[in-house]
Amino acid sequence: MAQASESDKVRSLDQLDVVVDCDSHVTDGSVMFDEIIEYMENDVAREQIDDSLLPNNNVFSTTLASPPFPDLLVADDGGLGIPQCTKPEHKYESMEEYGIDEAILDPTLCSALGTVNNDRYAVAIAQAYNSWLIDTFLDDNDGLQGTLTVAPQKPDKAAEEIDRHAHEDDIVGIQLLATGLPLPAGHEWYDPIYQAAEDHDLPVLMHSLSNSNHFEFPKQRAWAETFTEDHAIAHPFSHMWNMTTMMFRGVTERFDIDIVMQEAGIAWVPYMKWRLDDHYLESSHELPHLEKLPSEYIDDDYYFTTQPLGHTAKHPEHMAYAVEMAGPDNILFSSDHPHPDFDLPGELFDRIYSHFDGQTVRNIMGETAVDLFDL
Repeated sequence: MAQASESDKVRSLDQLDVVVDCDSHVTDGSVMFDEIIEYMENDVAREQIDDSLLPNNNVFSTTLASPPFPDLLVADDGGLGIPQCTKPEHKYESMEEYGIDEAILDPTLCSALGTVNNDRYAVAIAQAYNSWLIDTFLDDNDGLQGTLTVAPQKPDKAAEEIDRHAHEDDIVGIQLLATGLPLPAGHEWYDPIYQAAEDHDLPVLMHSLSNSNHFEFPKQRAWAETFTEDHAIAHPFSHMWNMTTMMFRGVTERFDIDIVMQEAGIAWVPYMKWRLDDHYLESSHELPHLEKLPSEYIDDDYYFTTQPLGHTAKHPEHMAYAVEMAGPDNILFSSDHPHPDFDLPGELFDRIYSHFDGQTVRNIMGETAVDLFDL
């Protein structure tokens, strides 16, 4: 892609019509066992979860090698200094401060739903979370869009949950876990979820994380001594594995759906495009579902959120090159707010505005998301 001429560049965030944050979290874990549980329709599951002495361990099976974000300051109350987002006003405050017009809301603790060993609990938690999200954040709140979280342990129940809520105006996607899936994302086990996504014309979002990494890569994780070691590889590794299995088993060939991969940045994408093409050209006889190069499917069907940008401020052109190689038509701005390593819109804008024409920058910062999520 040629560099933009001086006359067709966007030079400030104020010139953008819309900024869409394609990975903005609610902190559901902090209210899971008091507010969200009250939305649970399965009375038995609700009572058993409520009686759990250590619900984060007895219900979810999340674990970290060491405390997360070790450089965090301790809050005045003695807890970790992590901002909470349990109400719309929390999100609106940050959106106004950072110049974000629309936010695609994703779960935090429920991103680890794959670690729930009791399938009945997993289904009940997904149902309760979605009802809480719609009631608390989406109803009558402009600018906030939700993604439905589904239990991968029970794909048929997940499809029913999608059918139940897909008509909601502010539901714009389906959240299928990226890390901790009981089977890889390309497995036919998940076909009911993909079929429901196609039926309702909703993209499938996959958010990677570290507290489920022991389910995905148990041997590698067993030797991680720190959160930092674990976190560095959990996010991209999960997406590499998911993309490989989804690609080679023809998920987007068999289903007319879009896939959004969140929170691993984008620098890994060009490498995977090259590597998957290489293996397809060497062994296409093993891959009967594919009718074109994997990189073409990626260009047509896959989207990638930008956070974390990483340590790229010193050489902003490197991030612009990564966007160009990954495919600017498939890149979506994301902040990951309110997590401590979140990115501001200006950080991405400053790295790309001088490299691309104005329309490409507008697309990356929000207009592609408007089309993808039908905002």
